[in-house]
Amino acid sequence: LIRNGAVLIDVRTPAEFNSGHAKGSTNIPFHGERLFSVLYLNEVLYRLLQPGQCHPEIYRLYQSTLISLLNHSIIECSLRRFEYELLLELGYCPDLSVDSGSGEPIDAHHDYLFDPASGLTRCKECAESTQASSFSGQQLLDIKSMLISDQPQYQSKQILADTKRFMRQALRPLLGNKPLNSRQLFLSAYSPTVIRLPQVLDNG
Repeated sequence: LIRNGAVLIDVRTPAEFNSGHAKGSTNIPFHGERLFSVLYLNEVLYRLLQPGQCHPEIYRLYQSTLISLLNHSIIECSLRRFEYELLLELGYCPDLSVDSGSGEPIDAHHDYLFDPASGLTRCKECAESTQASSFSGQQLLDIKSMLISDQPQYQSKQILADTKRFMRQALRPLLGNKPLNSRQLFLSAYSPTVIRLPQVLDNG
């Protein structure tokens, strides 16, 4: 890939980069949440791709996502679009616009169950036990719009949360039950610290 014009990106700090780096690499440092996002991208690719396999389109997707993160785009948008495009490239992405059972277009006024293996199917009354996998038709239409467009109305906190829930369901069969280390690092870095004070006994 490098011989064909690909760029090797080094995301370490400038000091680390200057202490030693691969020949021809470019330093694009990330900090804070964006650095953890890059760690997440790397871990997902490591878990989903086989060693030694060449994926030029996925490399370009990775590179464009890094640029998106560097340009201070909304982190959640960049990550969800990366996941979606990655699943498309690997042939595992479900069709968000069609009921896989009937072949009919998704209806905003109906509810659907999502199964990564079979896709979306309409359910008249989704059971409580399947709530994590159930979406309204309107939610699915908004998720699809968020993934393929940059329109601000599809970047609300609710739509981003729905998209994250959907993509986690889609990725789970491929990633397995083993927790992602990058997610654990992010939670440990950004979770509030609870300080427990010693109990004071009232002897009065």
